[in-house]
Amino acid sequence: MGVSKLISFGPNLPAPVPQDLINSLRLRCDDNIALLPLDDLAAGACVKILSGSFSEFNGEIETLLPGDCSRLLLELLEATGANVVFHDPHVPVIPMTREHAELAGRASVEAANAKSADAALIVANHDSVDYQKLADEAGLIIDTRNAMHGIHGTAQVVKA
Repeated sequence: MGVSKLISFGPNLPAPVPQDLINSLRLRCDDNIALLPLDDLAAGACVKILSGSFSEFNGEIETLLPGDCSRLLLELLEATGANVVFHDPHVPVIPMTREHAELAGRASVEAANAKSADAALIVANHDSVDYQKLADEAGLIIDTRNAMHGIHGTAQVVKA
């Protein structure tokens, strides 16, 4: 059961997966056979790629906290010329940070403003947000957290 062969671009398609790799992956699975993360891999840890197109390259593991993701999205969308506002019941005002000084002081808007927006982008699932009202008032919702699962309204919902 599971993967025993991988697709490769070499002459021997498909290539067998080494049994020691399969065994080591099985040891890292939980009761639902989901792969658990390695304890020693954390933000800032250095990794070396041993094979493939990027073999012998070194990299560093990075993580983004949910708030960092939101700020990054604000910056990326605004760089394309979008007029972006945000609603976050836990962040009434974006605090000053070295990395995002230009966003400091921006205030969260009321969720009711979704009616006048071209799109609503869900990047965090908050219990205090009335998602049914959002589905009834927004024209387009891009849902990255499956917050709209089972909720129906007039909005077009795109899962991302």
